[in-house]
Amino acid sequence: MSPLPVVILPHAKADIGSSAQFFDQARPGYGQMFIRQLYFTLHHIREFPESCQRFRGECRRAILHRFHHAVVYRCLQDRIEIVGVMDDRRDADRWQVRTGE
Repeated sequence: MSPLPVVILPHAKADIGSSAQFFDQARPGYGQMFIRQLYFTLHHIREFPESCQRFRGECRRAILHRFHHAVVYRCLQDRIEIVGVMDDRRDADRWQVRTGE
């Protein structure tokens, strides 16, 4: 069976852009490192969607190495939806709004 497509929802796309910009302003080149680590993590999610820990309800969370960020996603029958990419140290209620759980 081939891997499911990964769909990045609009809020998650905005998260990625703002996080990369934040890291690049803090330390030039760090934004690009963040993006590379994110794509590595998305590839892992696509290949092994059930391998990450359950987070809220049907959502799962994959931690980005070297960054305090996590990718929250849900596995559907026809795709994997990326719900958010946010600082893992933030208030959990923010995740709850995104996941609807």
